[in-house]
Amino acid sequence: MSVQWTLVAGFLYFEIGLVAILCIPVISSTRWSRIFNSRLLSWLTTHGNYYFGILVVVLVVLFADALNQMRKYGQELDPTDASANLQTQTFHTMMKFRGQRNFYITGFALLLIIVLRRLVSVVCQQARLEANLNAALQQATNASKQAEQFMNEAEKLKKAARQEVNTEEVEKKANLEEENEALTQELKEAQRDKEKIQTDLEALKKQAEGVSTEYDRLLGEHTKLQERVRESEGNSEEGKKDQ
Repeated sequence: MSVQWTLVAGFLYFEIGLVAILCIPVISSTRWSRIFNSRLLSWLTTHGNYYFGILVVVLVVLFADALNQMRKYGQELDPTDASANLQTQTFHTMMKFRGQRNFYITGFALLLIIVLRRLVSVVCQQARLEANLNAALQQATNASKQAEQFMNEAEKLKKAARQEVNTEEVEKKANLEEENEALTQELKEAQRDKEKIQTDLEALKKQAEGVSTEYDRLLGEHTKLQERVRESEGNSEEGKKDQ
């Protein structure tokens, strides 16, 4: 195997090993993402794109050469040809095998380049998704804790409001009881005044009845006295007439 094909085969083996390492489940996608985003790989990616493009072009050229060689030596020799001796057939078969070998090496090398780029992209995307998931979970946890805190504060405020309402109700009840007692006391005093007034009215009625009885008695005596006076006057007039 010539030098260039040895290098291509080594690059293919390197790609196979890298794909195998990327498929190991022990190393997480987050760690791979950190490795890919490290300064060294970032520097190599920035400064190695040009050389990587050259490598891809070389692989394409070698792939085309291997395809041409495989097509060139793919035709079978005519056994009736006198020039097609054993050495010529052996050389023809060897070149055909080399063409097929080189075709498969370069083809798989180019295919694994595409696979590696896609695999690295998927690993980085999975790492970003895991990071977003962790951030969303953390945000949801914080939101849940904050909501629970708000609920506790709301419950405390409700309890405080209930206590204030109960205090206001107690104060209102005490004020109403005081007002009720004051009104009851006033009512009792009014009843006492009423009873006193009724007692005074009864006494006045009795006194008025006594005065009316006395007035009737005096009026009767006065009438009697007037009758006596009239009788005495009549008697005196009769006496004068008799004289």
